[in-house]
Amino acid sequence: RRCDEKSNRIIHEYCFQPIRYKFNKLPYEKDRPKKQNTLFMGIELEVETPKNMDRTASAKKFAEFLKEKKLDKTFYFKEDASINGFEIVSHPMTLKYAHKNIQWKEMLTFLSKSGCLSYKAGNCGLHVHLDRNFFKGQQDAMKMKLFFNYCYPWIRKFSLRTDTQFCKRENYQFYHYTSNQEGSSTKYLALNCSTNKGTYEIRIFRGNLNPRRFIAYLQFSDAVAYFIKEYSFMNFRHRGSGEERR
Repeated sequence: RRCDEKSNRIIHEYCFQPIRYKFNKLPYEKDRPKKQNTLFMGIELEVETPKNMDRTASAKKFAEFLKEKKLDKTFYFKEDASINGFEIVSHPMTLKYAHKNIQWKEMLTFLSKSGCLSYKAGNCGLHVHLDRNFFKGQQDAMKMKLFFNYCYPWIRKFSLRTDTQFCKRENYQFYHYTSNQEGSSTKYLALNCSTNKGTYEIRIFRGNLNPRRFIAYLQFSDAVAYFIKEYSFMNFRHRGSGEERR
């Protein structure tokens, strides 16, 4: 549900969504209504604030930094009951826009020097939302489910996750598709296809303030999306997990 759309709070309620999203792209990239080759992604980074620092004060300090960098219209903050801090949420953007127009290194370094934690907190995540309009409907969602299940051990290693309570593996197999089974409806999966935001959500990445690791997660998400559009179901049929073949 949406709530508190006109709130002036620095940290909005968890259910907050902007009245209108701003889709950020470079001038030569296709407009959203016509795009078939332009992927927009939204980012949610969880950070914990120091125990001796009020989280609202910490968020205000970071908001001032974003305003100074002219990024205050690109990001906003939300509450998250699972952490002692807040979520930093972006408006949708393309990967090319993220590379060219967002000063990730400065942003993440500022958070780190301000005492915020993400990876070191142990319970923070980085979620990447992929715009559904980029994909070919439910078929692509099912292909992504297969990909995340078959490649889960390698993806988890890359993600640096140790606790998978909120990003579990979904045992989605090729026969689920052939029997028209959509799979689990819980959101606490490595890949959540049941959002109410018009997106597919990659939830497996562990929160991180290291710029190189952070960018690598965005690049991985972008690469998976383009791969899924090109890879056929029949290829998945012959590349099932060992458990399925046995």
